[in-house]
Amino acid sequence: MGLAGGVCPARSYVPEPLVDVLHGRVDSGRVFDRRTDPDGVPAAYEAMPGREALKVLVLP
Repeated sequence: MGLAGGVCPARSYVPEPLVDVLHGRVDSGRVFDRRTDPDGVPAAYEAMPGREALKVLVLP
């Protein structure tokens, strides 16, 4: 017995719930652990390998 991972077509699931997150109908704190503007994207990627950030919401 074991645990395995595989490819997930996440991009096909994102558009519908993303609208709810952006309109405040879904608490993004349960999904995203950090928020940033586009200028903060490089720092967000740098934080991911050390698990300082797992999911980052980029706000316009």
